[in-house]
Amino acid sequence: MTRCRICCGNGRVCCGICGGAGGAIEPDINGLQLRLVCSRCAGTGSVICLYCNGLGYKIQ
Repeated sequence: MTRCRICCGNGRVCCGICGGAGGAIEPDINGLQLRLVCSRCAGTGSVICLYCNGLGYKIQ
C-alpha cells in the first residue's frame, strides 16, 4: 500500500466549488447578509478523495 498522491493520505481534498470556504456571504435585498452553504461539500470545505475513495492509500 502507498499513500494517496492526490489527498496526501488524509482521504479528503479541497472542494472545487467553493475553494474550501464552505460557502459564501452575499447581501440580501433588505441589506442583510446571508451565508450560503456550498451544495457540494455541505459547508465543510472538503470532499472525499475520488482517487482513493477516502481511504488515504492506494493498493498497488
